[in-house]
Amino acid sequence: MGRIYVDFHNEPTRAVIAGRTFKFRSRAEYRFAQYLQLLVDLKECFAADPAEQYIGWDYETDDCRFYFADETTAPVRYTADFVAYTRSGAKHIYEVKGWLTSRDGTKYRRMAKHYPDVKLFLVLTQRSKRRVHRRAIAQKYVERIIYLSELLAGPVRGLIK
Repeated sequence: MGRIYVDFHNEPTRAVIAGRTFKFRSRAEYRFAQYLQLLVDLKECFAADPAEQYIGWDYETDDCRFYFADETTAPVRYTADFVAYTRSGAKHIYEVKGWLTSRDGTKYRRMAKHYPDVKLFLVLTQRSKRRVHRRAIAQKYVERIIYLSELLAGPVRGLIK
């Protein structure tokens, strides 16, 4: 019988946000969901353009599922953590990670190849000197790398539990 390993941010969290119940795979995902809801509530986003303001978000829905049809080796499908909907109708895809594996780099490369119009943002829990080469590989294929520890330490500190 296997043992459940709980790491720093790998504690599953059940929560209600904006009247909807979610079961997040980690506390980091829960905290990022709170941040996205705060952006929706405050009518703000990463971009200064009003058309890029977030009007909603979802967690692991069909909008977050991608298939790599002509690939024969794993991974042939990918489910991102979050999709944020903008006022202009664009979708921003967010992936929350504690650390990167070599398989993650393959997923991001295939996303860039098969879905070049999708904006994929990588949210890492914190900056680390370990696995710098994997971060450098991911940087080639994602729109931006965001550090959750820095994001939540800014002006939103105290607004998110």
